[in-house]
Amino acid sequence: MERKRKMSVAPRNRTIAVGFLKGLNRKKYYGLYADLENQYARGTNQYPDDITSAYNLLLNHKSTAAPKTRTAPVPAANAAVDATTDTKVPAITFLQRGTPVAGSDGETLP
Repeated sequence: MERKRKMSVAPRNRTIAVGFLKGLNRKKYYGLYADLENQYARGTNQYPDDITSAYNLLLNHKSTAAPKTRTAPVPAANAAVDATTDTKVPAITFLQRGTPVAGSDGETLP
């Protein structure tokens, strides 16, 4: 009877430990969780057996940052365009010699 009880408690403890690890901050503990998943995929199960060993694993882990994705900054919709900032807007510029010629709307821009 004692053996049967131990057999039913072990999977429960393992489930709690894995649930604890899944609830961690993914940015801070990215390397730890990725290592555990990769080791399991290679046939080496190093997931902790209980919550105590999961916590000890966390305490002894040297954190590695998650890979950073490069995203372009999104300009605010209401932001005033500063003439000194370099905006990466595709444009064509023409140079005229002599006196400027007005455009189709009759305006000459500097």
